Amino acid sequence: EKVIDSESTFTTTQIAKELFMSAKQLNLVLSNMGVQFKQSKQWMLYNKYQDKGYMKTRTTAYTDSNGIQQTSHISVWTEKGREFIHDLVEDL
Repeated sequence: EKVIDSESTFTTTQIAKELFMSAKQLNLVLSNMGVQFKQSKQWMLYNKYQDKGYMKTRTTAYTDSNGIQQTSHISVWTEKGREFIHDLVEDL
């Protein structure tokens, strides 16, 4: 239970490697299963899954080539989300 409630997050690439596939393949599987969709270059969960604690958004600040402060956002999976994905893919 402590592991599931951990604050650790994982990229899709990290989880995909555990499942012996690429992040692109895993994103496609999750999209085809109706788990996630892509909007504005970011993967997001459908309503059915969004309040389950499977995913978080990681925001990173950076300075662009013009010296302007910007932020980027990527979706990362929680330990609970990682377990969810493993369970889904194992059932395929």
